[in-house]
Amino acid sequence: MNKYKNNRTKTLVLAAILISLQVVLTRIIAIEFTQYFRLGGAFFALSLNGALLGPVTAGLSSMVADIIGYLLKPTGPYFPGFTITAGISGLLYGIFLYKKELTWKNIAKATGAVTLNNYFINSIWLTILFGIPYFTQLKVRLLGEIAVFIVKTIILTIVLPKIMEALKKM
Repeated sequence: MNKYKNNRTKTLVLAAILISLQVVLTRIIAIEFTQYFRLGGAFFALSLNGALLGPVTAGLSSMVADIIGYLLKPTGPYFPGFTITAGISGLLYGIFLYKKELTWKNIAKATGAVTLNNYFINSIWLTILFGIPYFTQLKVRLLGEIAVFIVKTIILTIVLPKIMEALKKM
């Protein structure tokens, strides 16, 4: 029984650390090009969360990180749709990376699924918030999402397996 409690405690602590990292990489270190487009490193913390803790924990952690991040540094109006998108992204990273070999193919699948989620679902939220037609959103955001997919896939393919290997040795 103590071992089970210990694992839950470790999971909670690790999730809290990764939430903190995600908030910092999203709200503090990120580069905001426009109110609608921000480039940050939160994907790294989120993918690590998914790979280490699984889809449910990563999804919930990402939602918590989104809310905390907004409370600490709001950018535009709060909209719960973005929190839902963040949760789905965490869930997807967990589905594609948890207990899986971290090959470039698996990482590309995870990053691709998350990119599609962000592209299609966030375009809906932006349409609701700002009244810009959905297909206009898709056109405007397409090249940026393709570039982000490529950059994230390359970074995660290089860094994520090394981090996971180092964590296993601890």
